[in-house]
Amino acid sequence: MIIKLKKQFIIFFILILIPMYIFSSSKIIDINFYETPLKDAIQSIADGSNSIIIIGPEVKGRVTLSVRGLSVDSALELILYGTTYDYKKISEGIYVVGTLEAQNNISMYLNQPNIIKLKYITTENIKNVLSQYGERVKYIDGADFIVVYGNDKIAKKITDTIEKFDKLGNEYIFLYNIYSLTQSAYQAIQQLNYYDFPVKFENSLNFLQKNFTRLTRIEQTGFIETTNYAKFSIGIDFSKLNGQIAIENNLYSLKTSITTQDSTVLNSFSSTQKVGDTIYAAYNINGAFYLIVYNLLPEIQTSLTKPVGTYAKVNTGIEYTNKLLYTAGLSISDKYVQFSYDFNKDFKILFKSDIVSGINGEMEASLDENSKLNTKISFIEEQKFDPFFMLGKVSLGTSLTIKNNELSPELSNLGYNLGLYWGFMKDVSIIKYINFGIGFDLNYDFNKFNILPEFLVKNKLSFDKTLMYLNFKINKNLNYDINGYVSFEF
Repeated sequence: MIIKLKKQFIIFFILILIPMYIFSSSKIIDINFYETPLKDAIQSIADGSNSIIIIGPEVKGRVTLSVRGLSVDSALELILYGTTYDYKKISEGIYVVGTLEAQNNISMYLNQPNIIKLKYITTENIKNVLSQYGERVKYIDGADFIVVYGNDKIAKKITDTIEKFDKLGNEYIFLYNIYSLTQSAYQAIQQLNYYDFPVKFENSLNFLQKNFTRLTRIEQTGFIETTNYAKFSIGIDFSKLNGQIAIENNLYSLKTSITTQDSTVLNSFSSTQKVGDTIYAAYNINGAFYLIVYNLLPEIQTSLTKPVGTYAKVNTGIEYTNKLLYTAGLSISDKYVQFSYDFNKDFKILFKSDIVSGINGEMEASLDENSKLNTKISFIEEQKFDPFFMLGKVSLGTSLTIKNNELSPELSNLGYNLGLYWGFMKDVSIIKYINFGIGFDLNYDFNKFNILPEFLVKNKLSFDKTLMYLNFKINKNLNYDINGYVSFEF
């Protein structure tokens, strides 16, 4: 009976694995190149495998190679071997090839820098706007100057937009930037966004934001001032983009359509976003491909006597990890500091800050009832892929014991925590989000490993400028952590 069950299990396992292997395997191709331009060889691989390969403009050279039975990855590795180029797999069937650290060629601008001195704001106020101009602008976070490259119409329009923001006012500014795309970039965005526009899924947004300079070349930029409603019309490649925006309750609705000279509608879409949020839309206009980035921003109201770029949140709440602690925290820009105390002997301070895009750093110090100082340094990275996101955290713990007037420092543990979350609900009434997750906590205290599976819940509620958070975690030993607090914005 046991043998029979084992055979049934093996057969079932094989039946599951074979289809998984077949469907996960990439297409096998043959390559045969002789003094072929490298761009043409890469495009041939894309055509032969039904893949989308975005080729950087800097890619040059020729290749001679003949091999049979290769995957796309292997083919790219072979033809790029010995060159200064590399490739990156964005998603199944989508690749980027080039000098991956390189940006677009800006040599035409380097001899024409124009410095804009800001009077009332800093770059911190408009960095989400500046990031859309790619290599056309250079700036330092929090500085009072911006360098704009070029003396063409686009550079002049960028300068006008920046100077408009650097004025007092109480109207809205509707900003639009039009970029040209290659066909392969358009197809990649289209596929990652499930053939629907505007761009709204995390996969396609992440792809755009991480490869923005490589994928796009700015063609037009401009802005419209409005109070609550406006219409606009922009000429693009012998066609016309018509649109209207309506603003109500901190939301803006955008409707657009592309029409030809004989008023034939090529495509249209509508979207509603919060004021300040960006809308991305890709268009195929008469065989040319464009990405248009829209944003509605309130004019920044500042004065010479009021510090600019300061946005703060104050938090207060409780946390429970083995014992109850009362917490209070302050967040300014991307910095956060939190104090925790049990009104007895335990005290803890936590500091958080962004390190680079997508990675945060934490430094935590606590003093227990035995006068033992424990510190922990952590690095946290988040990856999003709708409707899921993944959080990874690696940490190093140390301790310092004071006994008999002697200091005894030691490394106490290494830790790694990984959680996979499902976005169960988002932006429904007062509910900002409800996320469920599973994960594990791996801890090494230099004597033994300890691995604990976990179940996780994250909630966020919004009441005007007041936010309420509740986080819950429990592991297989039924040890649980609770973190709940109220946040006030000002």
